[in-house]
Amino acid sequence: MLSGIIPLATSTTSTAAAEVYETVLDAFLGVGSMNTAREAMAPAVALPNNKILLAGGSHCFATTLGPGGACGNTTFDGFECDALQTAELYDETTKAFTVAGSGSSSMMTTQRSGATATLIQGSGTSLDGKVLITGGSSGSSFLSAATPPAGCGPSGQVAQNTAEIYDPVADSFTSTGSIPGCAAGTAPPTCTTGLPATCGTGTTQCGLVDSEAVLLNSGKVLLTGGDYIVFLGQSSPQAFIFDPATATFSQTVPMKVARELPSINKLPSGKVLVAGGLTGAAAACVATPSTPVAFTTNSSAEVFDPTVPSWTLTTGSSSTPGAAGGMNAKRIAAGSLFSSGTDSGLVIFAGGIDAETTDGTPGTPNFPTCESVLNIAQSTTAATDLFNPTTTVFTATGALNQSRGGYGFAILNSGTNSGDLAVFGGECAVGNLASTAIGTSDAAGLCGPNAQTDYYELFKPSTGTWTVGTATTPATPANAPDSLLLP
Repeated sequence: MLSGIIPLATSTTSTAAAEVYETVLDAFLGVGSMNTAREAMAPAVALPNNKILLAGGSHCFATTLGPGGACGNTTFDGFECDALQTAELYDETTKAFTVAGSGSSSMMTTQRSGATATLIQGSGTSLDGKVLITGGSSGSSFLSAATPPAGCGPSGQVAQNTAEIYDPVADSFTSTGSIPGCAAGTAPPTCTTGLPATCGTGTTQCGLVDSEAVLLNSGKVLLTGGDYIVFLGQSSPQAFIFDPATATFSQTVPMKVARELPSINKLPSGKVLVAGGLTGAAAACVATPSTPVAFTTNSSAEVFDPTVPSWTLTTGSSSTPGAAGGMNAKRIAAGSLFSSGTDSGLVIFAGGIDAETTDGTPGTPNFPTCESVLNIAQSTTAATDLFNPTTTVFTATGALNQSRGGYGFAILNSGTNSGDLAVFGGECAVGNLASTAIGTSDAAGLCGPNAQTDYYELFKPSTGTWTVGTATTPATPANAPDSLLLP
C-alpha cells in the first residue's frame, strides 16, 4: 500500500490518493482515497485486526501571503504545511479509509507531523496489541523564496516531547508518559535525565521530530535520534527506552552521531542497526537569521546492543558527521532486512538522498557552515549496499537503474517475484534544491527521460541485480509514500 507524499525540499502539495501494488498481477490497483490529503505521516502500522493505521502528518498546499497586515505591500508565494491531529485506518477488505479514533472524538491527543508509531508486542502488559506514537511536530510552517516578516503567515512547526497510545479495540487515542526532559538551565551531556530544557531562544522543553523507533525483543521500544526543534534544525544523538509495564520513557546511552531521518532495523540477533540520516547543526546559526541552517548527510552506521546497553560504530564508520566510511554512499533511506533466500539476515539499502548545505565541507572543521534555506543541495543515488551483521561491513551490490530517494518499499512475499525487494516512486534530484516525483514529466525534465518511465524496480537477491517494473505507472506518482506490506 502506498499513500501520501513528503518531498525533502522545493514545492510540496499533499495528496489523499492511495494505491495497492498487486504482486500476483504485477499491477497497481486503485483504492479509496484518504479522508485528508497528508504527508509526513508516522510509519504505517499493521494492527492485530488486519487494518492499517496512518497517524498524523501534515497537510501542505500552495498559498500566497499578503498584501496587507504584517506582510505590508508585499506578496509571498509559497507552500504552507499544517500539522494534523487526525489519523486514518485502511481496511483491505473494503479497500477504504476511515477516520481513526471514534472512541476519542476522532482525534489524536495532539498534532503530530513526523512522529513514530510502533506496535507493542511481547511485553506481557496491557499495552500489547496497542500502538505507541511519539514526538512529531505541531503548528504550521511556510516555505517561500523570500522570507516573510514576523506576523506575516504561520510561525512554524515545533517538535513535541509527548507520546500517546492507540487502542485498536476501543479505537481511541490516550496520552501516555512524555519523553523526559532536563531541569531548567541544563542540557546534555551535563544533564543525563532527558531532552534539553530549552531550544533556541524560547523556554519550551525540546521535543523530537523525525526520530526512529523499533520494538525490542524484550517488548520495550527503542526511540532514537530526531530533531529537537524542527526538520533541518538541531539533530539529536539521544536514545530512550519506553517500558510498557510502567508506560514511561527512560534515557539510555546516546548514539555516536546525532541523526534525524536515519534508517532503523532490528537484526536477527535482537541488536538494532541505525544507519545514515541527516545531522543538522542550526544551533551554530542562531546569530545569522538569514542563513539559519547547516546540515550534512551521513554514510556512517552504528549498532545498539540493548543488553549492555551500548552503541558501536560499524566497520569503517566515523563519529564525525558527514565523514566518509560505513556505507558506500551518504544517504537518507530506509533499510530492509531479508529474512529468507540468498541474502537472509542481511540488510539492504537502495538509493537514497544526500542533502547538504552547499558551502559546508562535511567531515572537516569547516562544518557546519550556515546557509539560507534556499541554498540547499540534494542529490539522489542509485548505489545499493548490503549490510552483514556478522562482519558489520557494508558491501556494494547492483545499482538501481534510476537514482531515487524517498520511495515506497517492501520485500514481496507472493507472486513470481516473491523474495525480491520492490521500490516504488520516490524523488530524483541532481545536485541543487530542486527535486521532483519519479514517474512524472517534471522528473523527465530534471533527471532525464528514464525518471518518467522507471517508476518501480525489483531487486533479486540471487543475482544481485535490479529489474525495471513494467506495470502502468499509477495515476498519482508519489514522492516518499507511506508504504507497508499488507497482512
